[in-house]
Amino acid sequence: MDAYKILYQGVPSGADTALYSVPARGAQQYTIAGDAADIIPSVVDQNIQTIITQLIFCDAVGTSDTIDVHLTEASDTAAAAANMIFHALSVGANATERIKVNWPLSGGNTIRVVPTAGSIVTITVLGIEVK
Repeated sequence: MDAYKILYQGVPSGADTALYSVPARGAQQYTIAGDAADIIPSVVDQNIQTIITQLIFCDAVGTSDTIDVHLTEASDTAAAAANMIFHALSVGANATERIKVNWPLSGGNTIRVVPTAGSIVTITVLGIEVK
């Protein structure tokens, strides 16, 4: 079942931080055997995709900050210039920035940020997990 939800909400440190990774295949499914007394777990091959719909950046400490936003493949383990989506995105002092997007991601893809060192910005990532 598709689920619209908060995929991440928090204050990342001043380092490369993974906010959300699309779940990999291998979710569990339960089947009822016989007279409904035996429940048997089994692993199913499900391809989960996620659509990132909105990014919200909130600076409530009175100093402006900048943040780099990256989308990485499953094989990438860190933010890099090659996977940067926004460079030095500015979040004003005591301000909230909302960015509506439509980013389809597949298993293992990750949204990452690299905030300015010492920044205190609450980040919320909204999206839909499609199963």
